Amino acid sequence: MPTTDEEYQRFAEQFIDAVLDPVRPWLVEYVLMREFPPVPNEEHIASGSFAVKVYEAIYFEKMGPWWLYEALDKRDRETLVAWAKREAIKRRLTKDEIKRQIDSTKSETLKRSLKGFHATFRFRRGPKPQVNREDYATLVITAEFLRPAILKLLVELDSTTHTLRDILTYLQKDHPEACKFLMRHETTLEKCLADQKLLARAHKPAARSRLLAYAMAGCEYRLAPTTSIERVREAKRTLKYDS
Repeated sequence: MPTTDEEYQRFAEQFIDAVLDPVRPWLVEYVLMREFPPVPNEEHIASGSFAVKVYEAIYFEKMGPWWLYEALDKRDRETLVAWAKREAIKRRLTKDEIKRQIDSTKSETLKRSLKGFHATFRFRRGPKPQVNREDYATLVITAEFLRPAILKLLVELDSTTHTLRDILTYLQKDHPEACKFLMRHETTLEKCLADQKLLARAHKPAARSRLLAYAMAGCEYRLAPTTSIERVREAKRTLKYDS
C-alpha cells in the first residue's frame, strides 16, 4: 500500500525531533551538508559508507541554504517538520524507506557503521596499492579518526618516560581502534616522532597531532609519511570542492 499523508506527517515529526535532539549534534551537521539526506541501505551502514558521509559533514564546510541554517539555529520545529514532509512526499518514500531513514538518525546506527569503517583498517599485503579518488574520503576520515589519540599520545610523551608501546596500550581504553592502527604501524609512527624536519612543520600540540595524523593516514596504502600528508591535503581540497 502507498504511504499515507498521516504516515508522512508522523515520519517528518520523528525525523525532525531526532535532528533537534541535543544528544545527537552530528545529525544537524549531516542535514546542513546533505539537506534531506539520501536513505541509506544496509550495505551503506555495514560497509562504513554511512559513517564516512556523516564525518564528511562534520569536518567539511557546509553549503546548505540559509533558511535551513536559521530554522535549525532557532529550533523552528514547525518549519522543519513541514519541510521534511514535503521532501518525503516529493521523493515518494516507501514505508521501508521511512523506517530506514528514521533508523539512520539513531546513534546506534552510526556506531554500527563506524565499526564497518574500522574494519577497513587491515594490513594490506602485496604490491603498494594506488590511492584513487574513491579512497579520498577514507584517507581524510582516517586522519581525523587518529588525531585525538595522537594528541593524547604527544601529551603523554612530554610528561612521562613510558615507552611508545606502553602509552598506546594505556590509551586504548579511550581510543581502542585508533591505537590498534597506530600499534600496527608503530615503526612508521616512531620514525615520524623522531623526524625533526617533519615535526618542525608544526609546533603546537594540536597542529602537530594533525600533521602526524595526516602522515599516518596513508599507512594502509603504503604511503611514505610526507606523501601521505600531501594526499590527505589534496583529498580535503577535492572533497570540499565536490561537497
